[in-house]
This record gives sequence, structure tokens and C-alpha cells, in this order.
Amino acid sequence: MPANIGTDKEDAPLSGQESALELSRECAEIIMLIDEILFAFCQKRSTLEEKTISRYLHGLTANYARGIELIHRESLTGGFQAPTWQSQLSSLRTINEKVRSSVHELLKIIRYNLNFLEQYFEYDYAFNLTQNSRFVEDLESWLNKC
Repeated sequence: MPANIGTDKEDAPLSGQESALELSRECAEIIMLIDEILFAFCQKRSTLEEKTISRYLHGLTANYARGIELIHRESLTGGFQAPTWQSQLSSLRTINEKVRSSVHELLKIIRYNLNFLEQYFEYDYAFNLTQNSRFVEDLESWLNKC
């Protein structure tokens, strides 16, 4: 929930810092979803695809943690007003939307049936994650530009 709810500023656009903190919250929520996936993987027989997915998601989570740290460090200096930061925050929002969609797709199958996940879903998901998505690379690029 944005900080301006319940105030006279409800219709006002978010400040740079508010926008950044909202994105920090989004990143933390994605980390929690990834943790749920990794915990579910601990509860089942390990497959090669699962190991591939887990390794990828651990790297993605580490980058998200670095992103949250960066947002909070920048919050200390008040640097979110710079136009370059506004552009960077917009880029992070786009990355988050793509990652969240992919993570939700995997969680939906995990919650449905672990056998279905293992028999019919893991291979394609692992392939798409490692070959077609660029989540880790996009997030690393975002971190390097900040």
C-alpha cells in the first residue's frame, strides 16, 4: 500500500523515494514467492530440471537482494529525484512484471500438483528460464547502471 493512502496526497503522484520504496516492496514480494518455490522443491524428489531452476532462482534472488540494498542506500542520500533514477525505477518495474509473471506460472503448477510439475512442466520451464528469459542478466544490467 502506498504511503499516501488516507492523506490529502491520495491523488498526488508518488515521490521518487515513495516510488523507489514501492519497488523495493515489489522486489521483496518476488523474493518471497521464489522462496516458496525453492521450499516446495525441497519437499520433492530432485530432478536435473529442478536443480537448474533452483540455481537460476537463487541467482535471481541474490540480485534482487542487491537491488533492495541499492534502493535503500540511495534512499539515505535522497538521490531519487534525479531523472536517471526515475528512468531506472521504470526499468526495474518492467523487469519485476516479467519476473512476477514467470514465478506465478511456476507457483500455479507447484500448488496444483508436484507430479504434474515433474512429469510435464519442469523441462520446458527450465529451458525457457535459462535460454529465453533474461531475468538475471536484465537485473544485473539494471544494478550496473545504478
